Amino acid sequence: MMMIEMNVEIIAQPCSPAHAINIWAAPSASSAIKGIDASAVATGRSPAVTPGSENARQPSGICAARTYCSDAQRTIRLSCPPDCYLVTLVLANAAMALANGRHRLLDGLVPPGTACVTGPGQSLLISPRGGCSLLHLAVPVELVDLPRSALRKFGSMVVRDPLLGTIGALLTEAPASWLHANADVLSQIALVRLLHLAPRHSPGCLTLWRLKRVHAFVDGHIDEPLRLADLAAAAGLSRMHFAAQFRAATGMRPHTFVVSRRIDRAKTLMATTDSTLVTVALEAGFQSQAHFCAIFKQQTGMTPSRWRRRHQPGWNHAPTVSSLQ
Repeated sequence: MMMIEMNVEIIAQPCSPAHAINIWAAPSASSAIKGIDASAVATGRSPAVTPGSENARQPSGICAARTYCSDAQRTIRLSCPPDCYLVTLVLANAAMALANGRHRLLDGLVPPGTACVTGPGQSLLISPRGGCSLLHLAVPVELVDLPRSALRKFGSMVVRDPLLGTIGALLTEAPASWLHANADVLSQIALVRLLHLAPRHSPGCLTLWRLKRVHAFVDGHIDEPLRLADLAAAAGLSRMHFAAQFRAATGMRPHTFVVSRRIDRAKTLMATTDSTLVTVALEAGFQSQAHFCAIFKQQTGMTPSRWRRRHQPGWNHAPTVSSLQ
């Protein structure tokens, strides 16, 4: 049976007990994955490489591992085997830096659904600045069906996609019985989605420093109307070039990014303050409470009031007509 070995090196020692790598692989595959023994990591001893379950097989050959930690200043190097690609998917908001060799891929607050691809034989450096939760998919090279000209770009691709975020959540949070039957299908869907998003004739990605400027501009003016021209000016580009390069760098349109930041701002306000929904909507940059409620339910699947009751246990205000929207 073919074994996919993903060498994992903890660069900063010692590691705390909250920092570990949890390995799993879905049932019924032609490959297994190797990783770090969590107890060895927790005690700071030399990590022991332990094989995945002999019965952990997937017909597709895709295998998975999960990295999670709750502290900062720990750097992990993941070395990708020469016969597969490594897809790293961010499962929750996290402040971190990701680098592929000397090339910095991301640096700052990284939202869920962000995925970066590491090419065969390359290494990924993960430097969290707090808690992080990541899912890694080891994808055999023969499954990556792209033109030769696109393979190099795919091996260093970074995208953010809501569907990938949903798939990552399912792969890590679903009941074991359901996962047993569906993990391989979900892994293949994630791969197909990535291949669909892969740049073939890329206009060029927005550089990291321009991307940081856009992030800072949006967060600093989140309660104001934000036009494409405003974001392009913050990046120092024309609207046409900015829109194309932003989508190539993030996998989303600028408008989609702005809406996601407004939703994140609204969630923070609802979880940490007693502000009314009208105030939350305006401070997050929505036109009205009705507009906010409609977009929030569309993005999260629940009303703002329901979300607030779930994430702010002490919230027991009597419901009003407006809060039920």
